Amino acid sequence: MHLMWFCAFSPHAGFGMDGWAGPQTGNGYDWTRPELWQDMVVALERAKFDLIMLGDSLAVPGTYQGRMDAYLRYAEHAPFHDPSPLVAIMAAVTSRIGLAATLSTTFYPPFLLARLMTTLDHLSRGRIAWNVVTSYKVEEALNFGYRELLDHDQRYDRADEYMELCAQLWSSWEPGAVVMDTSTNTFANPAKVRSIDFQGAYYRSRGPLNATPSPQGRPVIIQAGTSERGQDFAARHAEAIIVARETIEEMKQFYDQFKARVRKSGRAPEACKIFFLAKPLIANTDEEAQQRADALYAHAPVEAGLAALSTMIQTDLSTYDLDQPLPSSLERQAIQGIRSQLERFYGSGQTPTLREIATRKVSLDSAPFVGGPERVADRLARTMEAVGGDGFAIRQGLWPGYVKPFVEQVIPLLQQRGVVRKEYAGTLLRDHLQEF
Repeated sequence: MHLMWFCAFSPHAGFGMDGWAGPQTGNGYDWTRPELWQDMVVALERAKFDLIMLGDSLAVPGTYQGRMDAYLRYAEHAPFHDPSPLVAIMAAVTSRIGLAATLSTTFYPPFLLARLMTTLDHLSRGRIAWNVVTSYKVEEALNFGYRELLDHDQRYDRADEYMELCAQLWSSWEPGAVVMDTSTNTFANPAKVRSIDFQGAYYRSRGPLNATPSPQGRPVIIQAGTSERGQDFAARHAEAIIVARETIEEMKQFYDQFKARVRKSGRAPEACKIFFLAKPLIANTDEEAQQRADALYAHAPVEAGLAALSTMIQTDLSTYDLDQPLPSSLERQAIQGIRSQLERFYGSGQTPTLREIATRKVSLDSAPFVGGPERVADRLARTMEAVGGDGFAIRQGLWPGYVKPFVEQVIPLLQQRGVVRKEYAGTLLRDHLQEF
C-alpha cells in the first residue's frame, strides 16, 4: 500500500474546518511556522510515507453571495501560501520522503516551471513531484489579467502541449553533458546541450533549459482530474493520480477502468499509481472516534460548505433552498472535473439535500475511516486488498493533532500486517512509487 499525505500551505490544510479551527488544533495555531512543517514531514518520513503533497489555489474566491466574505471568514479556499518554497524547506530536514507541489499549466510559464522543478529536484536529491492542475476559477484568471479561462477540454489540450514542451526542456541536456573536467577547463560538453526550438499551437520556446539535469531527470507527475478528458491526460502523462471515491465497489470500478485506460495509452498499468482520498479520524476507542466524527459533522458551518460548493460549480448557491436536493441543472452546468467530484455525494441511490452536501464538504469530505487505531488500520488494509491497489492519499489536518495518531498508532499496525513498507528501498521518489 502506497501512502501520501495530502494537505496545503493554508490554514485549512486538511481541506475542511478541521484545519485552523479544528479540535486538534485550537486557537493560536500558527500554520505559517516552518518548524511545524519540518516536524510534520520528519514524522511522515519516519513512518515511510511515499510522499507529502501540497495543494494550491491562486485567488480568493468570490462566487458565494458575490463577495469574498465567507471565504475569508472561514478560511475556505483561501488563503494559500506558495508551496514551492515550503517544499525546499521540508527537503532540507529529510532524505527519503517525496515532496510534491501544485502548479498550474494555465498561469505558470513552462520554462519557469521546468527550471523550478529541476532546481527543487536537485535540492531534494531526487524527491520532487509536480501536481499538474489546469485551474478552473474565474478569479484566478482575473488575477493574471485574463477576462476568462479557456473551456475545460481546451485547457487540457493546452496542458498536453505544455507537458511536451517541458519534456523537451528537461531533455535538452543529454546524459553526460556535464563533465566538469578541470584538465580541459570544461564544465559541460557543448555538443550535448541543444536548443529545442519548440513551436506549438500555444507555446514557443528556444531552449535549452539553463539548469543542469536533476537526479530524477524530470519530476514525478501527479494529476487529480477525473473527467474523461482529465483521465485521458493522466493516462498519458501521470505517474500517480488522486481520486475521490466513497465505496470499495466504486474504488474497484475506477481502478480497473483507469488501469485499462493507461494500458490503452501504450503504458504499463503499473506505471501510474492510484491514490484514493481517505480521511481517517482516530481516537483511543471506536466509540470515542465516532463521537468526534459526529461532533465534527454537527458543528460544521453550513455557510462555509456552501461557499466551497459555490466555487466548485462556479454558481452562487446562497439563494437556493438548503433542504432540497441540488438542482440537476446545476450539476450539469458544473465543469466536467467538478461534476465528477459531486457524484460521490450521490452514492447508493442517495439524493442528499444541499445542506447535507455542504456539511459533508467541510467535515467528512473524503471517504471516512473512523475508529480506534486497530479498526482504522483494518479497514484501510481490507479496502486496499479488495480494490487491488495502489494506495491512499490521507486528506487531513496538520502536526501534531492529526499526523501523530496516524503515524504512531496506525502505521505500526499496517507494518505488522506487511501492507506498508518498513524501510525505503530507494532514494528517489520514482523509486518509491515503482517499488511495488
